[in-house]
Amino acid sequence: MRLIRSLLRNPRILAFLDQVSFSLGNFVVLMAFARGFSPVEFAGYGIGFAVAILLQSVYRIAFVVPMALVPEATFAAERRGYAGQHVLIVGGLLAASALAWLATLALPVPPLAVASAIAAFSILSSFLPQDFERTFLLRTGHQAQALLASLAFLALTLVSAGLVALHAAPFTGIMLLFWLFGVVRTALAIRRAPGADLARGRALIEASVRAGSASWNMLGTVASSGFTHIPLFILSFFAPAINVAAFTAVRAPMQPMQIVVRSLDLVDKVVFGRIDPDDRVARHRHLRRTYLLYLAVGLIGAILIGAFAGPLISLMFGTKYAGFEGTMRLWGAMFVLISSALPLETAILSAGHYRGYALMQCAGGALAVVVAFPLSHYQFDFGAVLACLIGWSLTYAMLATRVYLIIARNEDREHPIG
Repeated sequence: MRLIRSLLRNPRILAFLDQVSFSLGNFVVLMAFARGFSPVEFAGYGIGFAVAILLQSVYRIAFVVPMALVPEATFAAERRGYAGQHVLIVGGLLAASALAWLATLALPVPPLAVASAIAAFSILSSFLPQDFERTFLLRTGHQAQALLASLAFLALTLVSAGLVALHAAPFTGIMLLFWLFGVVRTALAIRRAPGADLARGRALIEASVRAGSASWNMLGTVASSGFTHIPLFILSFFAPAINVAAFTAVRAPMQPMQIVVRSLDLVDKVVFGRIDPDDRVARHRHLRRTYLLYLAVGLIGAILIGAFAGPLISLMFGTKYAGFEGTMRLWGAMFVLISSALPLETAILSAGHYRGYALMQCAGGALAVVVAFPLSHYQFDFGAVLACLIGWSLTYAMLATRVYLIIARNEDREHPIG
């Protein structure tokens, strides 16, 4: 028992258990929805998911990562302000998504647009706050609460999967259930502030925008949607609903792994932020170790997915998405880049190169959008994912080169020649 209690006090182990629970729940959701909902509903879920994940990525890079990297004293002084910032941003986005959903009900739009709007409304509540709340609870000493929230999410997904399998709840009802869960979880996390300071939260947002870090980070993340989400939207203009749904469905094995890696990366960013900025040797050692770890995780995942793509699709979806093995293998290759880029991101943002990183993402996103049109038109889902891979590869190459030059320059200062 003493060993178990000791392990459960380890932030990495808690983060891993948290992520395994949440990722398993997400995996259950994808399988249940792919099997139980119509192609239009599941395609709408995929588009709504893409919108939510894009906004989550913007929020993560612009506000969550800077909060993870600040020294302990700074976080303690601004804890209530960070909570207020979270309430303002999440509340504003949820209100906007609610208006968008209501608009689709009032306007003559296709069923796919309605399904996408309700999915975005739901997933913004359950996914958007994840990274902030995990980091916030870690820094306030309540990381176990994040684990309990993920266990509750897993239980919710199992109940929802049963309801979908029994045709006991409609698509909209299931989406509202997940929306309610997200609202309750956020309210419980914010209580750890204690008392969200909305005025200070607004001041923090304004300060980040004035300093340029948030603006450049948001620009870069929005631009990166060119190699993460926009090809899906382009695909929806050219391909049948089944191909649009397949774009999301065969990505299912990567989603849990990606969530785990991204959240463990936030723990590593907090650890990095606690290292003395003048101790470049310790910082570089931490970056090299985490880069090799995430690269290895990405390669192992891609190899397993490549070798067992057919059986995985059959196990998860039956015959519904048979024949999309090539698309799944491309997602495996994407997972390698997405995972191993996270420590590179830590290095370049801690060095203050916000503008340079944003411009790299703009270049990769623009390339992906340009090639997505012909590739999606002729190759459907395979072409859309290939466009994502091409754009990501360009950004990754530029990012790795810039980080290498930063580290080499810092090492030269530590060990000058002559």
